Amino acid sequence: MSLNQVPAALYQANLAFAQRIGRLLQEHQQKWLALGVQSVTEDYARLGNESAEAFRAWQKASAAALGELGQGAQAPVSDFWNQLARQAEATQAFWVSAIAKQGDKNVK
Repeated sequence: MSLNQVPAALYQANLAFAQRIGRLLQEHQQKWLALGVQSVTEDYARLGNESAEAFRAWQKASAAALGELGQGAQAPVSDFWNQLARQAEATQAFWVSAIAKQGDKNVK
């Protein structure tokens, strides 16, 4: 290698080095993004489960309190709370699915 070729070789080496660093930074960013999406999805699912459990406990307590008001009114009240619980669970399933799909789009 002659003295005139040294600057070109240094330039090529620096360019290859910069490209490699760029690829590594991009891979690093993608991994952190995937971890962030996974964490948010897991937290949302956990929050959904906890809120569903709290809702069911509240539903049982409310149905019991309303049932004590009159034995004849218990069946319609129970049907109402059961229907409300089904709607809440359907809404929860929709949001869990929507967040999971959003996460899948962001990870690619």
